Amino acid sequence: MEEKKLTYHLASIVRLYITELQDIYYFQEEVQNFFTKTYSEEIEKDHPWHEFFKDLDKCLLGEKNNQLFKMIIVSCISIFEAFNKDFFKTLYTLRPENLKREEKVDFNYKELIEFRSMEALYEELARRKVDQFSRKSIDELAEELEKKHKFDLTNNFKKWKALREKYYRRNIIVHNKGEISKDFVEKIKDYNDTDIGKELDLSIDYVEDCISNVWNYIIFIFEKIGNKNKLEINYEEVYDLVAPISFLWGMDPRSPEWQNFMKEME
Repeated sequence: MEEKKLTYHLASIVRLYITELQDIYYFQEEVQNFFTKTYSEEIEKDHPWHEFFKDLDKCLLGEKNNQLFKMIIVSCISIFEAFNKDFFKTLYTLRPENLKREEKVDFNYKELIEFRSMEALYEELARRKVDQFSRKSIDELAEELEKKHKFDLTNNFKKWKALREKYYRRNIIVHNKGEISKDFVEKIKDYNDTDIGKELDLSIDYVEDCISNVWNYIIFIFEKIGNKNKLEINYEEVYDLVAPISFLWGMDPRSPEWQNFMKEME
């Protein structure tokens, strides 16, 4: 049952964040179509102001799309960070042996006796460990996962370079108005000091690639962790967002068996 509990919660987290990415994809598609329609309506070509309004609408469309693209990149990388925290906190809480090789954590007797159960203690240890994720850069996170879980993201995750660039692109969007900074140049070797101060172009292809990069990262981590912990998971059913999560074990969500199982998962 403990294995099913871990599988259920990890699969639920994966489905939650994949669903959010899916929603972002459909949102950007709808908004961009709205922008395109709004700023592409032409006045009569023989009108004296035709060329002026045509250029103005093109400029406004570009500005609106650029703002939309920035928002989506920020949202996607936020999902990337939130997924890491939720996923690994759940893993470390329900499989505390993943924490055995960690550095020592100090608790006094008063703190220890206040924990109502060992699971509550494991959850606190997991929280302390995973809180560090929010303070790590993507490169430090990769080092942490390689050290602890033997994931070589830089060589084994095919979209690593693209995801890493988008992570640092998000940073300059938030902190530097989307303009290349010295730190960005140091992190991304495709640029040099002459590029500092330039605003990077964004496109619909780049944005869709950002959604895809985070999506693929979530799947990569889920399958690596699932295999390492020998979890019996039907990955295709987890990724099928139309099917209810109960179908993970071939159970009817209306059945008493599923209702009892859900109570045990709480």
